[in-house]
Amino acid sequence: MQLYQFEKIYSQMEKEFGKIRKGDEETYSMLLLPMESNALKIHRKFPASNSRRMKEAIALVLFDIKSRCTGESFDTGNFLRSFRVLLLWRH
Repeated sequence: MQLYQFEKIYSQMEKEFGKIRKGDEETYSMLLLPMESNALKIHRKFPASNSRRMKEAIALVLFDIKSRCTGESFDTGNFLRSFRVLLLWRH
Protein backbone atom coordinates (compact mmCIF):
# COMPACT_ATOMS: atom_id res chain seq x y z
CA MET A 1 0.00 0.00 0.00
CA GLN A 2 1.25 3.45 -0.92
CA LEU A 3 1.06 6.55 1.28
CA TYR A 4 -1.57 8.06 -1.04
CA GLN A 5 -3.82 5.01 -0.59
CA PHE A 6 -3.22 5.06 3.16
CA GLU A 7 -4.28 8.70 3.47
CA LYS A 8 -7.31 8.23 1.20
CA ILE A 9 -9.13 6.07 3.78
CA TYR A 10 -10.65 9.13 5.47
CA SER A 11 -12.49 10.33 2.38
CA GLN A 12 -13.51 6.77 1.44
CA MET A 13 -15.07 6.11 4.84
CA GLU A 14 -16.73 9.55 4.83
CA LYS A 15 -18.35 8.82 1.46
CA GLU A 16 -19.51 5.41 2.59
CA PHE A 17 -20.70 6.20 6.12
CA GLY A 18 -20.99 10.00 6.26
CA LYS A 19 -19.42 12.30 8.80
CA ILE A 20 -20.49 13.94 12.01
CA ARG A 21 -21.64 17.47 11.29
CA LYS A 22 -20.35 20.33 13.37
CA GLY A 23 -22.69 20.82 16.30
CA ASP A 24 -23.92 17.20 16.24
CA GLU A 25 -21.00 15.85 18.28
CA GLU A 26 -23.14 15.64 21.43
CA THR A 27 -25.23 12.90 19.81
CA TYR A 28 -22.11 10.75 19.57
CA SER A 29 -20.49 11.77 22.87
CA MET A 30 -20.89 8.34 24.47
CA LEU A 31 -18.98 6.81 21.56
CA LEU A 32 -16.35 9.54 21.29
CA LEU A 33 -15.54 9.91 25.00
CA PRO A 34 -13.74 6.55 25.39
CA MET A 35 -11.68 7.27 22.26
CA GLU A 36 -10.74 10.72 23.54
CA SER A 37 -9.87 9.29 26.94
CA ASN A 38 -7.65 6.62 25.41
CA ALA A 39 -5.93 9.18 23.19
CA LEU A 40 -5.16 11.32 26.24
CA LYS A 41 -3.78 8.31 28.14
CA ILE A 42 -1.53 7.39 25.22
CA HIS A 43 -0.29 10.97 24.87
CA ARG A 44 0.52 11.17 28.58
CA LYS A 45 2.39 7.87 28.48
CA PHE A 46 4.13 8.56 25.14
CA PRO A 47 4.53 12.34 24.62
CA ALA A 48 5.97 11.70 21.14
CA SER A 49 2.50 10.53 20.08
CA ASN A 50 1.45 13.85 18.59
CA SER A 51 -1.54 14.66 16.40
CA ARG A 52 0.21 13.21 13.34
CA ARG A 53 0.70 9.88 15.10
CA MET A 54 -2.95 10.00 16.20
CA LYS A 55 -4.09 10.55 12.62
CA GLU A 56 -2.03 7.53 11.52
CA ALA A 57 -3.50 5.42 14.31
CA ILE A 58 -7.03 6.43 13.30
CA ALA A 59 -6.28 5.49 9.67
CA LEU A 60 -5.07 2.05 10.78
CA VAL A 61 -8.26 1.55 12.80
CA LEU A 62 -10.38 2.65 9.83
CA PHE A 63 -8.65 0.08 7.62
CA ASP A 64 -9.33 -2.57 10.26
CA ILE A 65 -13.00 -1.60 10.43
CA LYS A 66 -13.30 -1.55 6.64
CA SER A 67 -11.70 -4.97 6.31
CA ARG A 68 -14.06 -6.41 8.93
CA CYS A 69 -17.11 -4.91 7.18
CA THR A 70 -16.17 -5.72 3.59
CA GLY A 71 -13.94 -8.76 3.93
CA GLU A 72 -11.21 -6.97 1.95
CA SER A 73 -7.67 -7.29 3.18
CA PHE A 74 -5.26 -4.38 3.24
CA ASP A 75 -1.50 -4.57 3.55
CA THR A 76 -0.91 -1.98 6.25
CA GLY A 77 2.12 -3.82 7.61
CA ASN A 78 4.69 -1.17 6.71
CA PHE A 79 2.54 1.60 8.19
CA LEU A 80 1.82 -0.42 11.31
CA ARG A 81 5.51 -1.19 11.89
CA SER A 82 6.46 2.47 11.33
CA PHE A 83 3.69 3.61 13.62
CA ARG A 84 4.79 1.30 16.43
CA VAL A 85 8.40 2.41 16.12
CA LEU A 86 7.51 6.11 16.06
CA LEU A 87 4.98 5.85 18.85
CA LEU A 88 7.38 4.09 21.16
CA TRP A 89 10.37 6.22 20.21
CA ARG A 90 11.40 8.59 22.96
CA HIS A 91 13.59 11.66 22.73
